[in-house]
Amino acid sequence: MSKAALRLKLAHVLRESNGLKTAISKTLSPDQRVAYCRLFAKRKSGSLTPAEHRKLLKLSDAIEMLHASHLQNLVTSLSRKTKD
Repeated sequence: MSKAALRLKLAHVLRESNGLKTAISKTLSPDQRVAYCRLFAKRKSGSLTPAEHRKLLKLSDAIEMLHASHLQNLVTSLSRKTKD
């Protein structure tokens, strides 16, 4: 493989790696994390209203989707590393 081809391959791998790092590091916003913690504490104390319960479920769903996305991106990253 020529030096030019190797440089192109390296540039591609670095761009891809940076994209995966960005995707893996996504989290809830600070406001969402505060709301989740507050609602979680209210649920533990038994003082959660039905509206708050729905909000907690939505935030829990968002966390689960982020975790699933993180795992998918990690698997993608690992599978690419084993191919190279």
